[in-house]
Amino acid sequence: MKYLALAGLLLLWGCAAPPAKVAAPVALDQYVAAVNAYQAGQIEQARRTLEKAIAVNPDLTMARSMLGGIYLSDNRWEAALAQYQALDTLDPYSSDNAYHLGVCYQLLNQLLQAEKSYFKALALDPKDSRSAVNLSLVELSLGKIDAAMQWAKTATELNHASAAAWTHLGMALDARGEFVQAEQAYRRALELPGPQGPILRSLATNLLYQQRPTDAMALLKQLIAAGDSASLRKRLGDAYALRHDLDSAAREYRAALLFNPGYTSAMNELASTLMEQYRKGLQLDESLPAEAHQWWQRSLRENPNQPKVAQLLRGQ
Repeated sequence: MKYLALAGLLLLWGCAAPPAKVAAPVALDQYVAAVNAYQAGQIEQARRTLEKAIAVNPDLTMARSMLGGIYLSDNRWEAALAQYQALDTLDPYSSDNAYHLGVCYQLLNQLLQAEKSYFKALALDPKDSRSAVNLSLVELSLGKIDAAMQWAKTATELNHASAAAWTHLGMALDARGEFVQAEQAYRRALELPGPQGPILRSLATNLLYQQRPTDAMALLKQLIAAGDSASLRKRLGDAYALRHDLDSAAREYRAALLFNPGYTSAMNELASTLMEQYRKGLQLDESLPAEAHQWWQRSLRENPNQPKVAQLLRGQ
């Protein structure tokens, strides 16, 4: 953390405005104690001490920055947001503060506020690749696909070694239907340092878009071996369905629903698979459409705003 390096400059803060003549030395001592605790791995003690320091001197930006980082690491996003909002007010010309404020808003799904914060960070520092990377994902979530691709491209230009930037570029290209170019972006991301799981998941989905189920299955089975999940099982079901292996597809959709009983897309795909089995079985097994009907009904109970599913039910 950059703010830890400021410990040697603490005396520069002794000239804070009244009533800081009394409060500042106490708050600075507490900040130093928090830094020492943090470096010793005593994170909870550091947090409590930082909170005390800020209570004594709310303008102590170093303490707020460090405390915001601790809150973020602990997934306490609302608490982190409060710190970075204060920092953005105390030091409105810091791109780092604006970036972290954007992160908090993004984690809280307050996307318009996140967008605004990242724009501010980039205005203050046009070379801030972190903000460009995150902004690309925010824009994609807001449905601004062209803007998402442009910011992802910018991020790759600012930092060629950013796996996240190349991954977000792939996601934007997927959203535009440019699947071959998206695959190239994902494979570039895989060449770079960093966690590969999220990239492989995106690449597997891309291969499904390209109607390449065998290639997708190889990646999905690799990911499942590393850590099973509902979404991976659902995608594997999609791959089997593309290969017209309906029994295996139904099995994987059921596995996905064991992980997540409320997974509506898995319910819908399972119902469609059962109906396809019914048609291919010369409509002899009446239990299949009956079960499909139950899954569609259950899906609508989970999410009533599914007109296509409602239409399928009416057609049964």
